[in-house]
Amino acid sequence: MLKFPLITIAVDNIDAALEHIVQSGGKTVRGKLEVPGLGWNAYFQDTEGNIIGLWQDSSPAVS
Repeated sequence: MLKFPLITIAVDNIDAALEHIVQSGGKTVRGKLEVPGLGWNAYFQDTEGNIIGLWQDSSPAVS
């Protein structure tokens, strides 16, 4: 069980975001996972050791 706050960042493209994170020195903790009907999420560790979530909606937001 997590014992710290988990920040989650909304992105347009989880795959591209994870690739950029790894190229910048971060690590993928858990790759892209579908949340059926809603979108995808993933977790990464930044260069300071923080675990951060990513979220990509399955459809664009309605303006």
